[in-house]
Amino acid sequence: MSHKGSTGSGKKEDRLDICSDCSKIVTGRDAAIQCEICEVWFHAGCQNVSDAYKALKEIESLHWYCDRCNIGASKILHMMSAIKE
Repeated sequence: MSHKGSTGSGKKEDRLDICSDCSKIVTGRDAAIQCEICEVWFHAGCQNVSDAYKALKEIESLHWYCDRCNIGASKILHMMSAIKE
């Protein structure tokens, strides 16, 4: 996934973004993950996914949301489930 704020040629190694948690630069060499809702990049460790990072990268059907977006997504899914019932 690319980020609107990315710079460079688009190669993973050229990606320069700011981690929303620690405000440090996220490069293509870092263990990083992008929220599917807000499209912000995070260092995997800043979102406590460092141990599962390699497994997450391999699963294409897995969706990941940052802590902030996950709260809203959870509420929406709960409301949709209630409406369906």
